[in-house]
Amino acid sequence: MIARWLRVWREEHAVAFTVAQMTDLDLLDDTHQALTRALRQGQTYESFRAGLEPWLRARGWKPHGRGGGVGKRLRRIFDTNLRSSRAAGRWDRIERTARLLYTLGPSKVHRPDHQEWAGVCLRHDDPWWTTHYPPNGWGCKCSVRQLAEPPAGAQTTAPKIRTREWTDKRTGEIRQALDGIDPGWDFNAGQRRTVGVNGALVRRLEGILAGDGRLLQGASAAARERLTRRVVGRHVAGPGFRWFVERPRGVKPADRQAEPAFIEATPVGVLRRDLAERIGADTPLVRLNERVMHKQQRSHEELPAADYVRVQAVLDDAEPVLQRTPDERDRWLFSVPRLFRALVEVEAGLPQLISAHRLSRKKKGRAD
Repeated sequence: MIARWLRVWREEHAVAFTVAQMTDLDLLDDTHQALTRALRQGQTYESFRAGLEPWLRARGWKPHGRGGGVGKRLRRIFDTNLRSSRAAGRWDRIERTARLLYTLGPSKVHRPDHQEWAGVCLRHDDPWWTTHYPPNGWGCKCSVRQLAEPPAGAQTTAPKIRTREWTDKRTGEIRQALDGIDPGWDFNAGQRRTVGVNGALVRRLEGILAGDGRLLQGASAAARERLTRRVVGRHVAGPGFRWFVERPRGVKPADRQAEPAFIEATPVGVLRRDLAERIGADTPLVRLNERVMHKQQRSHEELPAADYVRVQAVLDDAEPVLQRTPDERDRWLFSVPRLFRALVEVEAGLPQLISAHRLSRKKKGRAD
């Protein structure tokens, strides 16, 4: 929930839905649901607008400034999210392709830099695509073609990247922007959806819970917690979390005990405020890190990604029981008999999910 689109920077747009000048939590949530339905059902813009615009006007949403009124904003919301979603989804397929060819879109007038990039053909893992994978700005219709080999005459070396200083007129902050790319668009939605977005999501949710003034305007603590729970619930039930759980981690079957040093963590649940204070946590946001996920893959291969939605249910329904490890570490056991069990440990004030697994309906399992 932000006053301006650029308050959410670069890859954070890959994991957080935002609408400029929409600062009501429920309004933002309902707009997101309407857009999600439109994309899944393949609705046209006209159908999307017809279903949403009267409702937004009735709720009193009146955006102002150069972005235009309700109708113009809805067009931008629809087009931008449609192209970004397609770009992110396409990247999953692209990673199995040798090369990408930058191509211009159907616009009548093209930006000079984009014209220069037309015909650039690079491997999909070339660093240039990290910042120049289209769309590259508002209204940009450029795309890529997937090719096994570069066509005749294609440019097979990455163009020189030129930067410029860009000043946010609202805040006065000076940032580096790339020539030919609108500020905030120099990221690859597909890559960022799977690399580093978990950290961005954790930071964004912690900001919401803390009442970060740059994100929320006048929302109560209860409203911020409701929003956080909704976001975490959708994340855990979505494809990004499934990828986090199921992705290969470089461990061969013959070397099951190997454990690389992982650092990434993703949100998996939200504790009640009173419970977070009771167990000594500085935040109610429960994380699942890659080291634990590696252990889960070894110890509980039978647990699919979809079952992690049970973590929130057991955090809400179970009365935690303190367990002290031989090395004097406190862990809290959340268990619903014959259903599910989760073990939480507070490290440096942050609640971490240490273990999660199903319990047999015939026999109660043991915590690991």
